Amino acid sequence: MPIRELVVRTAERAHIDIVQLAFETAHLRTLCESSADAIRELGDEVASALRDRLADLDSAVSIKDILVGRPQAFDTGDLVIELTAAYRLLCRANHPSNPKTTSDVINWEKVSRVKIVDIFKS
Repeated sequence: MPIRELVVRTAERAHIDIVQLAFETAHLRTLCESSADAIRELGDEVASALRDRLADLDSAVSIKDILVGRPQAFDTGDLVIELTAAYRLLCRANHPSNPKTTSDVINWEKVSRVKIVDIFKS
């Protein structure tokens, strides 16, 4: 079997979900997608940390893969990630029906859809 055919078949079988991001507002989407806008509004340090945390989210398979930024996941579906000492990123589990444990709390290991809700000063 040619290598190209083997690679294609392997890729077809390997279904890897990654965290999908949504945004509460168009303004938040702009800040998260435009470095220039983020720098202008939040400053270099916060904008750089925001880019880094978004890259972490973008490459994660689940929220449990996020290690940097001291993520705090709450049973309510909220997730707070530290950007700098003074700023936080507020996210929310965003499935049509969020995955829950048998205790009826958010199962963060299975959350793969997240909505960016706010960037706030703590």
